[in-house]
Amino acid sequence: MMAHVSHGAHGTRGKHHLANSDNNANHAVYRGYFTQNNPDTEFIMQFIQSQIDTFTKKQSSSKNFATTVLVHTCDLRIAYAKSNISGERNEFVTRSALFGAGMHQLMESLISGKFLSTDETHEYIQQKYPNFEFIVEQKFRININTLQLSSEDDEYAIVLKPDLIIYDKVANEHYLVDWKTFYGNIKFFKPKFEDRRQMLIYSTLLNKIGFNITKIFLVYFLVQRMKIVPFILQFSDKDHEDMLNELQKRIQVFHTARQTKTLPLKHVGDWCKRCPFKKLCQNNVSPFEIQFKSD
Repeated sequence: MMAHVSHGAHGTRGKHHLANSDNNANHAVYRGYFTQNNPDTEFIMQFIQSQIDTFTKKQSSSKNFATTVLVHTCDLRIAYAKSNISGERNEFVTRSALFGAGMHQLMESLISGKFLSTDETHEYIQQKYPNFEFIVEQKFRININTLQLSSEDDEYAIVLKPDLIIYDKVANEHYLVDWKTFYGNIKFFKPKFEDRRQMLIYSTLLNKIGFNITKIFLVYFLVQRMKIVPFILQFSDKDHEDMLNELQKRIQVFHTARQTKTLPLKHVGDWCKRCPFKKLCQNNVSPFEIQFKSD
């Protein structure tokens, strides 16, 4: 007998009744019902949403500047974020961030051997890549003026957390790798402006503390296509020099604005439509005089 779906015979309207059977009497018969949009499913959705909200509202106690904040070119946006002011986020942005974090944890687990025994993973890596060492999600806090490693209490430091650094022991070179997730129309897919800036900040500062970054990879996971697309980036010496000057200037601008209670400069563009601080910016609200929390 083939599997069938029955409806409504015994008050099952709106439910799906599944029955599977086989001519062989030794095979079990599985029966079940499933529904949606009832108090139980609402409860589990509320529970999941509460965990998502906790994830998005989590704030760091570090006094450093996050690289993901500095990728934006608006000084006012940086000031809002650096002042721990929570902006407005739509559901798509929130869940995109959540899935992105999940992808990062997955890749970290794969590379560090959490899905296999550590010994087994290291043995495999050493056999297949004997000339390479792997640094997974290590944090570096670098003072923008001294260009030395610093602490999380340093208000002039930038914190970097590269997803992966591969060290080629033979060539004495380092390869920088970062994972990204992409949602949306594949026709318009290309490495994002902010993603490229993030890699430029990473490579600029890492080279200042002794690394020799010669190759930079952005690896995108196209969620809707279940596809992985890697890109290699190239930056000139002038790109690195300009970025270092920009970072030094903008961090000083922030501190000066905070000390004088003046509104940092806005950088208006298409990105304003997606900015979580758009309403505050439009009303010229100072990031140094409020503690705004979004619902």
